[in-house]
Amino acid sequence: MYAEKFNIRLSVVIEMIHWINKNLDRTIQAKDVTRQSGYTHWHFQRLFREVTGYTLSDYIRLSRILMVAHALATSPLKITHICFDHGFPSQQALARLFRQYCHCTPTEFRRSARDNPDFLSSFTGALLKQHRHNPTATGKVERGHCLRTRLAVSAINREPGRCAC
Repeated sequence: MYAEKFNIRLSVVIEMIHWINKNLDRTIQAKDVTRQSGYTHWHFQRLFREVTGYTLSDYIRLSRILMVAHALATSPLKITHICFDHGFPSQQALARLFRQYCHCTPTEFRRSARDNPDFLSSFTGALLKQHRHNPTATGKVERGHCLRTRLAVSAINREPGRCAC
């Protein structure tokens, strides 16, 4: 019975992750995702964190940052164009969020990615690991890996037509 409920919840979370990934180029807020899911706002937030190890807002921000990081590393476009192409209202908003999550500016990131071809993949793994949270039996949040996150991520990577990086 529990496994059946978990599978339904997992499939809803995976479906919402796909929806988020398809709509990252526009402004998405947590309430948009919860409305799309059919669950109440607070229930879906708890469910999302239980399944993925990330808060819904963190997942949206991290996904945006990773898309921008990939564009910075692989595209010759100016940072301003990348910023607007990925749904940021201004270059300052991108720089502020990028510095908060990546501890460097977009320009510094681009320079590092250009100098080291393996930088993007190691950066991606480190960023995801750094921001993943798992509740423990004590109710505290610890950083690390969990089976549910690996299941959700593997399901995301199987989506046809999407890059697995």
